[in-house]
Amino acid sequence: MKNPDDIPSSQGDEWGRDPSVQVMRRVFAAMEAPNMPDGAARSYPFWKNSGLPLTFFVLVSILMVGPHVVPPTRINALPYAHEDSNIFLWGFWWVKRCLLEWHDPYWADFLFYPLGTSLAFHPLPLTYGLFSFPIQVLLGDLTGLVVAFNCVIFVSFVLSGFGAYRLAVYVTGNQLGGWIGGLIFAFMPFHFLNMNSLHLLAIEVLPFYVLSLLKLWDRPSVRQGIFLAASLAVAYYTSLEYALYLLIFSALWLIYKLVVSYKDFQQKFLNHLALASLCFIVFAAPLLSKQASMLFLEHSAIRQDFDEVVFWSPAILSFVTPSRAHPVYGDAMSFAGDLRNATTQNWGMRSEISLGFVTLGLAFVALAGLRRDGRMFWGLAALWFICLTLGPYLRVTGTWLTGIPLPYLFFYKYLPFFQEGRDPTRFMPLAVLMLSVLAAFGVRDLLERTHRKERLTLFTVILSGLILFENMSGWVGSYRPEVNPVYNKLGQMPGDFAIIDLTTEPYKLLLQTVHGKKITYIEKTIPRSSSRNWMLPVEYDFRSPEKLLNLDPAVLATRFNEHKMGMKKFNIQYIIFPMSEKAKVQIELAMHLGGRVSRVQGLFLCEFPQGKD
Repeated sequence: MKNPDDIPSSQGDEWGRDPSVQVMRRVFAAMEAPNMPDGAARSYPFWKNSGLPLTFFVLVSILMVGPHVVPPTRINALPYAHEDSNIFLWGFWWVKRCLLEWHDPYWADFLFYPLGTSLAFHPLPLTYGLFSFPIQVLLGDLTGLVVAFNCVIFVSFVLSGFGAYRLAVYVTGNQLGGWIGGLIFAFMPFHFLNMNSLHLLAIEVLPFYVLSLLKLWDRPSVRQGIFLAASLAVAYYTSLEYALYLLIFSALWLIYKLVVSYKDFQQKFLNHLALASLCFIVFAAPLLSKQASMLFLEHSAIRQDFDEVVFWSPAILSFVTPSRAHPVYGDAMSFAGDLRNATTQNWGMRSEISLGFVTLGLAFVALAGLRRDGRMFWGLAALWFICLTLGPYLRVTGTWLTGIPLPYLFFYKYLPFFQEGRDPTRFMPLAVLMLSVLAAFGVRDLLERTHRKERLTLFTVILSGLILFENMSGWVGSYRPEVNPVYNKLGQMPGDFAIIDLTTEPYKLLLQTVHGKKITYIEKTIPRSSSRNWMLPVEYDFRSPEKLLNLDPAVLATRFNEHKMGMKKFNIQYIIFPMSEKAKVQIELAMHLGGRVSRVQGLFLCEFPQGKD
């Protein structure tokens, strides 16, 4: 017997007039919630539609993600740029400090001292920082930062699956298809291989926004308009790039509706869409105003180099090449090249854009009925975002970059916001979200061929298992952040003074969360800042001490005197640098400036008493 509620909407009106169908609906309702009290019966749809799927994705995330975040006091080493975790741990610490001191989180006077720097275009997921605040307060220090970091990773996978499930069910009307769509989206290789870069991890914001937009179209209301604005605002404060990509999705969706369903546009929808736009501007105003100012005054400092964009663009072959992070057959794919053994010739082979054959197969099944159920939009949208993922020029393999232009090139030239990004692969989550909806349609088409519950269950289990197997990422180890005792010593010293830290980036950001003192130049970690074009003269000489050797003694004496005055003026009391070929000259320079040099576990600590008041 077929559940009448599963009948397509185009047939639903005719069936709804049939008294026998009304009786069947009552029977199915009784089967779904048998012998329940009124309160329990009302709560059952919530459990079925939200509670059960959420529990499912929690359990699957424990299976798939648990090995990467347990124990929660260690950092997973799987992602390519696992050292980026230091940037976001610092972000957690900075948000907490700003909350406690009522300080603007988008202006960092603790970096690029004494100039400071704007963080308006820096990946600072404010929402994650707020989430981390109670954990930091409860556990404190570095342990709280790392535990909060791993909690954010786990929650992202859970909500990504749940959000994609809700979207797929809303679009296709099929819950089993929703399960599959959620698994495809949440556990894609991109999510695993970027889990330590929180602004890229944050794909959970995407399906909730898309779902809110579809609901606003179907049932325009003030409440839904506010939901739409709030979901975009959450995306905006979590990942600037994903917020931009959602606006691109919205434009694509509106254009499609204008072309295909122009007569269905309602004035009520347009009014509430305008309300949602206004609400978003209000929600986003604190950051939006800072970004507008930076774009107007300092656009050259924000723009990323076009050659770098081309360099990061992936090869189209990567879409069908299994991830080299797979624990079973990953090593067998190493011949294709990857970031682990990359050169400028094979950089384009990127495991994070691997789609998986099951996902592609289900999408092709759905495309067989392209003209039904609005599938054409999802197919076109998937193709569009896949095309943007490929970057400005078509790259076929890791070594074969053609001169064939792609849409990304047009956007980079004519849209300033595109010039802030450097890696086109970040369109991948939206491409997979579109494919996950198509896959849900494909599952529905396949399940329509059988009505036996046992077969439906077996098919869904096998399909789920295959998707999870394809998307597995092997555990490569973890580490507990280590801090040289010299930074603990600095953190215990009273007073508001600054230090020049010449250790590598981005590790010294993590070290600042321990010592809590202002630091000077950040060479690479915050590239979208005009402050990176200026450096204290004394730090310049410590970074390039060999250039001092050829100076005239009188000039050198004058420079030393200027350095002493500058350090006293800005209250710089310590300079830290690692062991290197330059260390001997750096020590000599420190002594000429009146510093006392000591060595602590591979680091040289130079103290300058004359900097104290």
